[in-house]
Amino acid sequence: MTVHQALWERFSCRCFLNKPVEPQLLEAVLGDAMRSPSCENSQPWEVFVAGPQAMERLRQEVEACRKEKQPQDLNRRFDGNWTPEMQPRIDAYFDGICAHEPRKNFDYTMQKRQLFYAPAMVYLCLPEGLPTWSVFDTGIFAQSLMLSATEHGLASIASAVSVAYPQAVRKVLGIPQKFWPVIGIGLGYPDPQAPVNHFRTDRRGMEQIHRLP
Repeated sequence: MTVHQALWERFSCRCFLNKPVEPQLLEAVLGDAMRSPSCENSQPWEVFVAGPQAMERLRQEVEACRKEKQPQDLNRRFDGNWTPEMQPRIDAYFDGICAHEPRKNFDYTMQKRQLFYAPAMVYLCLPEGLPTWSVFDTGIFAQSLMLSATEHGLASIASAVSVAYPQAVRKVLGIPQKFWPVIGIGLGYPDPQAPVNHFRTDRRGMEQIHRLP
């Protein structure tokens, strides 16, 4: 598979099969992602991997946080405002999600609460106090991970909801308090029967690229 093919075939899987990812496959994907570039070769990311047993404990902890109405730590991810140009794309995204679920977004809500039933999740963390550039570097790692997963026959999703309760993630995975869980990336095999897995978003056209002669 070429990079071109991986970019076009990758999608955000929102419902995984209850099938574990083979350890050697996970090792191969992580090994590829570790080749990602970073500012001054800082390689700022700390990587924590949750397998099926850890994921089950994590779902229980997240559900307990939700029932106890603990505040969600999403401000760092959603602090700010979308521009008017972005809003139609965001609206179309939510309309598409709802259109591909038989119960008016209820199924998708439950899938989010269950962390999309992912059998494995890779949590990318950063030490507190690093430059903003390190967040960009971590994004490169995430993209490398998802493209490699696509080449190896796995589906993926970069999930903001997976880090909504960082206290639960730290507790289950033993992540020290000094590390900030930036994002969790679910990995596994997609459920072909889930309508939401057949939803694809549009992308901006080449005509919107600003060019100078």
